[in-house]
Amino acid sequence: MKTHVNRLSIPFYMSGPALAAGLKLLGQRPRMRGLHGNLHPRFVRPVPHKTVRHSIVKPTPALALAASLFALSALWVTGASATPTRAEINGLPAGLSTELLAYARACPTATSPGLMKEFANVPMVESTLTVLVSVRRPDGTSMTVPRLVTSYGVQTDINMNGPCGARENVEFGVRVLGERTTASLGRRDAGIGHQQLADRSYSIRGTLQGASHGLQKRDPIFVNVSFTQLARGVFHTIGATHENPFGNTSTVTPMLRFIKPAPLLQAPAQGVSVSTRLFITEDGRKCIGAGSTVKCFPGAALENGLLVHGGIALSISQTEFPQVSSTTSRGSHFTFKLNDDFPVGEYKIEALADDLDSIDYLVDGVPMPLNLIKWLPVSQTVQIVN
Repeated sequence: MKTHVNRLSIPFYMSGPALAAGLKLLGQRPRMRGLHGNLHPRFVRPVPHKTVRHSIVKPTPALALAASLFALSALWVTGASATPTRAEINGLPAGLSTELLAYARACPTATSPGLMKEFANVPMVESTLTVLVSVRRPDGTSMTVPRLVTSYGVQTDINMNGPCGARENVEFGVRVLGERTTASLGRRDAGIGHQQLADRSYSIRGTLQGASHGLQKRDPIFVNVSFTQLARGVFHTIGATHENPFGNTSTVTPMLRFIKPAPLLQAPAQGVSVSTRLFITEDGRKCIGAGSTVKCFPGAALENGLLVHGGIALSISQTEFPQVSSTTSRGSHFTFKLNDDFPVGEYKIEALADDLDSIDYLVDGVPMPLNLIKWLPVSQTVQIVN
């Protein structure tokens, strides 16, 4: 009886030279090329966009014996330190070149924890899925529409042995590649959370996106409190924290928006109209936007240290975007007064920021500018009162 085998799975630690030597010993010519997926990162070749190919190796008894022999020898060489690792990353546009990164502390000692250093990077493969989502029409009804969802993933084995023994406190990240120039390495790295399973393998699943949280108001003694009302004619300080997986230095343009629901028949497609927005530009200017007009300082004249526009007086000296809160977060706060010409009523106050796209990304191999990640705002409904 003949047994049909579609693919001989070769463990990741069987390097090309070792396998070739074994096959030569057994009188076989090496015919393996282009394997992808089960190889150690050193031997994984990047594959073309949206293409993953697996070579088919015709099995023979001699080849099977060679595979077993070299699997055993490789276990002796590596100390059986290969750890299965699987990653799936969402939130990025299609067509990118991405890599999964692994970090660990370099030779920690009793007196020094050691620096975190990258010890592995593996190209990830893009996949696209069509899902059905529900969206709301301007008239308030819902409809179902198809949407393409892009993810990047890889399943591989990573050698956890380092120059000082088994690596500990392993962390993971995602690298997005771009155009390399004299002023830039042409890449951006983001941290990503992981879970170590009961079998000691690693599972990495996450969505790369910016997010704001902790929308709060400072009371007169500078304690952050929740709020549901804002009175006209007095100063208020409202702040939020902005999280960016690419680091706090990549967070720019913090903004506070006042969104007033518009009558259904007068509303645009989204059913709301943005009345006024306060923001800080990348170069540090403090601005008020109302409708289609924007005033910023430096630039516009101040009235007793206040920038006045759209029914709001913004305090220039007390509106701040401090440089560092942590490695990934950065806070902002705006101090302002609602003037008597600012309309009363119900508003949604929304805090958000933006990610600094500091490079041109490789999209299907071609460098181009791109808005890499989405930003999720934090919001609260308030009443503007006299």
